[in-house]
Amino acid sequence: MSRSPNVDSLELGFLAGNQLPSTDQVDRIFRLYSAFERAKSDVHATGKTSSDNLGILVKHLVDCFGAVNPRSSFRRRNDTASVEDCCFTCKMCDSLCNEPLTIPCGHTFCRTCLEKDPGKCIRCGSVFDMKSESISTLKTNILLLKTIEKWFPKEAKAVKLKHQGNLSFSQKKFDTAARIYSKAIEEVDTDHLLFSNRSFAYHVLGRHQEALQDAETVIHLKPDWPKLCVQGYYRKGAALSGLQRHSDAMIAYLECLTLDASITAVQTALKKILDKILVQGSQDPQEKPSSWFQDLIQGNNGFLYPRTESSDNRTSRYHTSSSHSSSSHLPSLHNSTKPMTSADRISLLLSSRKRSHDSASSVKESSPTKILKDLITMTLRFPSESSHSDILPGTASLCHSDALPTNTSCPRCRHMSAKVRCKEDFECSLCFRLLFRPVTTPCGHSFCLECLYRCLDYRITCPLCKSSLTQYLAERRTATTVAIDNILETYFPEDNALRKKQQQTDLEEFTEITDVETSSKHKIPTFVCALAYPRVPCPLHIFEPRNRLMIRRCFESPGRQFGMCISLEGREDHYEEYGCLLRIRNQQYLPDGRSVLDTIGGPRFRVLGRQVKDGYYVSEVEFVKDTPVEPSKKEELQQLNNAVYKEATRWFESLPPVPHTRILQHFGAFPALEDDIFALADGPAWVWWLTAVLPIDKRAQYSILAMLTLRERLVSLHKFIMAINRRWTK
Repeated sequence: MSRSPNVDSLELGFLAGNQLPSTDQVDRIFRLYSAFERAKSDVHATGKTSSDNLGILVKHLVDCFGAVNPRSSFRRRNDTASVEDCCFTCKMCDSLCNEPLTIPCGHTFCRTCLEKDPGKCIRCGSVFDMKSESISTLKTNILLLKTIEKWFPKEAKAVKLKHQGNLSFSQKKFDTAARIYSKAIEEVDTDHLLFSNRSFAYHVLGRHQEALQDAETVIHLKPDWPKLCVQGYYRKGAALSGLQRHSDAMIAYLECLTLDASITAVQTALKKILDKILVQGSQDPQEKPSSWFQDLIQGNNGFLYPRTESSDNRTSRYHTSSSHSSSSHLPSLHNSTKPMTSADRISLLLSSRKRSHDSASSVKESSPTKILKDLITMTLRFPSESSHSDILPGTASLCHSDALPTNTSCPRCRHMSAKVRCKEDFECSLCFRLLFRPVTTPCGHSFCLECLYRCLDYRITCPLCKSSLTQYLAERRTATTVAIDNILETYFPEDNALRKKQQQTDLEEFTEITDVETSSKHKIPTFVCALAYPRVPCPLHIFEPRNRLMIRRCFESPGRQFGMCISLEGREDHYEEYGCLLRIRNQQYLPDGRSVLDTIGGPRFRVLGRQVKDGYYVSEVEFVKDTPVEPSKKEELQQLNNAVYKEATRWFESLPPVPHTRILQHFGAFPALEDDIFALADGPAWVWWLTAVLPIDKRAQYSILAMLTLRERLVSLHKFIMAINRRWTK
């Protein structure tokens, strides 16, 4: 539709797209009206505004402005997208890491950033006991620091200059700080922190125009980065305030609060600006209550304010006279007994348009009413947040794995020669292969996770510098250093994929075993220690270094399974032919690296071959099951099963209280009879439970484990129970 010069822009907001503003929009606008007039009435009455009313006005301004600012919704959806995948960027300051420190969760930040905000990772939300004092004891991530200095020498130099400038600024040497920042910008002109810091220095020196230029540069480089200490809009607002451009400063502060409404320093600055605008506006003869906004307020005080004596007195202070009030031209709701609906509010706004247009033309561009009017018009022109979804382009990740290294999209990597990238720099100093699941110790050294823990199994110190890692081991830190892992995936994708394949091949014996019905052979890690039985709990204490490695690998594998055998005639290097597969249900680590396992027995197996790998045994096995029972013998076997079960129950119940209780704690309750004992590959569970708890020789227990028929096991158990009862009777 065409627009006449005499048509108020407010009408365009209502009719844009042939739709009315939403209920939320109208509610938001009326709350802002009320807060604005409260603040103005303070000025008219006392010559200044109250802190409470200014705070309310700031709240509703941010609410109203955030609804129309596309950056608001963009920031909520993309708060972490810009640097989440960058290998070299600190998430706290969104700049190249300076003295990179890796915290327990595996994320890396600048040392100075962590000292300002310790205790919680802003990337993953992990809470850790890391106060400022303990951060000083952390050593710089040596591998990352060397990589940054080698790959980005100019930026590394600029970061050091920035640190010098910050030191000069803290010593109130503002001119020196500004010169150092300028020198750093000559090295790197894309670091928003440098421009932000220099803008602050210029502002303190009174060079507001230069401060404004640097602030605009920060906004251009990081338009949606809300961090206060280097926030472009905050710097812009301060510079504009110094130039006495208060209305522009107000908008800049609103932009900043739209990105992060919790910044109290910006809220305070905005209050001061609003106070100046309102006080100056009250002294302007053209800023009178006859404007379109005042017409609306004066005709509807009953809605905007509670009907109390104080509110009536307050509103009367800014009414000029009843004869000249514009309320006679408006559908007043002052005496209405029904609450005003959104439709009533829209009708009220539309009916006031003609009257508003006649008076609004006399309002100066810098008046508070004109500023508010422009803001309200903006609110009505943006009917929904969804319309902002494509307004701002997403900030590209600095190190995107799809684009690197063939078509580098990272601004820092764009000027980096491929010659400086050397995979040998990322080799583990223990296994001399490319780092796999890299971890960083508190002393700053990086290793493969498995390589480091293999060393800690023998000695709890750093393999390189011999620093104590007692606390590191006690906390069982296994989080991968994200930055190094991203570098490997981004810059050495083929080598990294090959390294992962090698690791899978090396640990093929830890592949989850899901099919034990076939006669196929399997390789499984084997713990030569004790007897284990199907479906019977088997608690274990792991303390030997070689077994720690095997159990750790097993626990990290999908199946969490390993074999258990007993040694043959006391010779651990030659173990028995039959064993049982165990599955780890839980593992509890002790501070010194030992662990307690809660395992339960699975299927039985027969050992076909033996070998030693990394100090522990690996067996080639085939799984076994009971020989099927002929149909004609099932009834007899069922009766035998029930009879021996009753004998076993009587024996167990006759035990003294102490051994009875210990057995229950160690092995659990006596299993009940199964309905179909012939459908079980290893027979009834109670048979294995009884075998485990009977006070008989291990060789006898092993012979029962190796039996492949249920009848043999039942007959043997019957004989053992009879022998035990006779011995106890004597």
